[in-house]
Amino acid sequence: SHLAGMAEQKEKKDAFKETFKLYKRRNPLPDFTRVVNFNSGILDPESIATCSLIERDHSMVEGASQLGLIDPSSWKVYSIKSRPGLIFLCNPFQDGGQRYWIERCIYDYPCLPNRCNLDVHLRREGDGRLWPPVFEGSDSSALEDSSVYKLRWVTLGYHYDWDSKEYSPAQQSDFPVDLDRLSSFILKTLGFPNFRPEAGIVNYYHMDSTLSGHTDHSELDHSAPLISISFGQTAVFLIGGLSKSVEPIALFIQSGDVIIMSGESRLYYHGIPKILPVDDGELPFMQCKDAGMGISHEHKLLYNFMKTTRINVNIRQVYPNSVNKQTQIIS
Repeated sequence: SHLAGMAEQKEKKDAFKETFKLYKRRNPLPDFTRVVNFNSGILDPESIATCSLIERDHSMVEGASQLGLIDPSSWKVYSIKSRPGLIFLCNPFQDGGQRYWIERCIYDYPCLPNRCNLDVHLRREGDGRLWPPVFEGSDSSALEDSSVYKLRWVTLGYHYDWDSKEYSPAQQSDFPVDLDRLSSFILKTLGFPNFRPEAGIVNYYHMDSTLSGHTDHSELDHSAPLISISFGQTAVFLIGGLSKSVEPIALFIQSGDVIIMSGESRLYYHGIPKILPVDDGELPFMQCKDAGMGISHEHKLLYNFMKTTRINVNIRQVYPNSVNKQTQIIS
């Protein structure tokens, strides 16, 4: 009947929202058996393809090591056949290699002149450092009351304006050199040699955080890929299609995992309905390269912070390689 047809269409229209609500549920917890786990090694060849890397040379191995990455010939790279352009790179970091980046995301990237969500109601002096948190005592509830725990996002390079949904050349600070090298190296190795990192958003999640379905379309150049690197607790990530009517596929993103959205997938709907604690209570991503560093008070604080935190760093190219950036304001 006509009514049944309309109802079916509406159901189809919100397929993303329905799946999002399913995985967001707290009680009872959803069934996670259909979530793709690339790190498990048990993958359905009907829907998942293994990608081979471009030719490598010895300088790549050296370059990887300097960034805390393993030899690219050992990288595990996959694509999803029904999501063209989406590339999943299983944690390519060396043991102890994630710790540097976690510290940068907490200690340094939130500093001025970079911008963060706290700037609206926090007057920051000097370099505006938020770490170490200032509070009495050392229990985790005090940590949760600190400013750094209320950090939700930091913008790097061209600063994204959340209200106007625009980038402007006038709103810009230097993009971190190390993050430029990391993102460019990974993308070059995966076959994107012309990528220029120009804008970054570092997102900070805690165990009850979600990120609703959206597309990343404010950049002028959608032909350039978007790279997303995650640290800390595990996320359920939904990747849909060009409209919300496409039922999304759910993936686990674990600490160190990297997602590249290129080609058609660059404009797919995506979101995070659930953060889950890592299976291993030991937080392997908190390992130090130098095992003899000892456990300082600072280390314990950071360890406690990361017990309930997921960090995602996503990096975009804003302008096409040929554009004069001084004159463009884009939305």
